[in-house]
Amino acid sequence: MSVSGDGVTVFDDRSVFASLEEGGTATADFRFRPQRAGNNELTSTVTYTLPGGTERTVTQNQTIETDPARRGVVLETSRSGSGTEQTLTVDIVNQGNTPADEVVVSGVSENATVSQTIVDSVPARSTKQVRLNTTLSEPRADVVVTAEYESGTVQRSVNTSTTLRATPAAIELTGLDVTREDGVFQITGSTSNVGTTTARSVIVRVVPSENVEPAAPNRDFFVGEVPGSDFSSFDLTARATGNVSSIPLEVSYLVDGERTRETFSAPVDMGLTGQQEQQTGGGPGAGLFAVLGLGVVVALVVAGLLVRRYRRGDDDDLDI
Repeated sequence: MSVSGDGVTVFDDRSVFASLEEGGTATADFRFRPQRAGNNELTSTVTYTLPGGTERTVTQNQTIETDPARRGVVLETSRSGSGTEQTLTVDIVNQGNTPADEVVVSGVSENATVSQTIVDSVPARSTKQVRLNTTLSEPRADVVVTAEYESGTVQRSVNTSTTLRATPAAIELTGLDVTREDGVFQITGSTSNVGTTTARSVIVRVVPSENVEPAAPNRDFFVGEVPGSDFSSFDLTARATGNVSSIPLEVSYLVDGERTRETFSAPVDMGLTGQQEQQTGGGPGAGLFAVLGLGVVVALVVAGLLVRRYRRGDDDDLDI
């Protein structure tokens, strides 16, 4: 069986059946593309051989009305993810009445690398969806998405623009805890990255102030890299004089090659500090001093009584 016609391109124009039983039916599908709009004549030819060896041919003509080609491929995009690694979803919408074949979808950006994918065909009045992997080198990337395709015998293309954004790294100090021992403050906590990009070369240090000085062994602490939406712990030491309500801290880090600095305050537990100062000011012998003082007062009172008694004895002698 074969199909042909003037002004018509037929794909896989021949189909063969080994046999067809008496009263049986066989169906063959043929794809064709008219080269012009209007009426097109198609000729179907069936050639077969009977059991006795006789060969016969049957021909049938059919008129096909072809609408003018309407080409209307559009692209719709959406994104998923918020870090430097994101996925760009592209809907290839064929609004025309001819298929879009050999579709190549790609993206171009100065601040991102975008993958490429291929779709064999998008039938007329249908949609196919593809995904492109993107890697941002900057917090923002303007991407031009292009689909090149074949419509009939003509090579066509369509494009659209979209913007991808990543939340830049931002470090906050969380879970701060301050303890004091022998006049030295121990400060522990976490450098928490509340952004989606990586913060690099993260350093935390104690800031010298009027009553606070960095102290060994951890005047500063090099954390290194903190990925987006992640954290890392640190440990600092400081020495303070007098009453201190907080320890000033500074965190610095690199974002896209630029160093950012932020200052924070680690609050000191005033109850704990007052207890330490009371112990330091009074000392372990404060209670002993109070007892000794009481003993001195008692001794003075006894001495006063003795003196008065002695004087009264003198007075008695004078009376005699």
